[in-house]
Amino acid sequence: MFILAIDTATEATAVALLEDETLYGDCRINRKFTQSQKLVSLIDSLIHHTNLPLQKLDGIAISIGPGSYTGLRIGLSVAKGLAFSLNIPITGVNSLDALAYQVEEPHKLICPMIRFRKEEFYLAFYRQQNGRCQRCSDYEIYSATELPNVITEKTILVGSFSPAMCERLQELLGNQIRFAKTVNTYTNAYAVGLLGVENLRQGRVENIQQLEPFYMREFPLDKNK
Repeated sequence: MFILAIDTATEATAVALLEDETLYGDCRINRKFTQSQKLVSLIDSLIHHTNLPLQKLDGIAISIGPGSYTGLRIGLSVAKGLAFSLNIPITGVNSLDALAYQVEEPHKLICPMIRFRKEEFYLAFYRQQNGRCQRCSDYEIYSATELPNVITEKTILVGSFSPAMCERLQELLGNQIRFAKTVNTYTNAYAVGLLGVENLRQGRVENIQQLEPFYMREFPLDKNK
């Protein structure tokens, strides 16, 4: 099974090709470039370098959020267009699930975080149980100042944190937290692909017409996030 995975939820635009669980190839660019101009060419570059025609794809996995307002809409638009034109299934993957999936810390509480706005974050909590990363909370939005009331045990944080934000979180949470070191700082398209392969095998396929970004909350008027 060949799967194209697309992730436009955070500060990078990333695409990956998987053959089942094996990474066939991947590309990523910093989001300072305009995603609408770069995503299709990034996919074309990946297809060219892996020498795998689009017609060989069996499905598409797309990060649906939470995350960047503009990025999610562009990613979904491109993914849905490809799925429709190639007549292949598409499956959505939650961005927080993909971040947590990358962390291998048995028995530890894992908290992926994606910035919503200045000092607010999308987050959820996960534990690895029976060799699988299982979500053990709802998807939530919290401000940084609320976190000491939410994170009350030793927790591994994973996400894209600036040095200033790392310092701020350490100041608020002290030795209750440590930052994951074994993953990329952005949601990994490969992780999106792995979860997508699992979804497709289990028949969790989206209706192209109904698939929408998972925003959780109305965005501020400035949607350039």
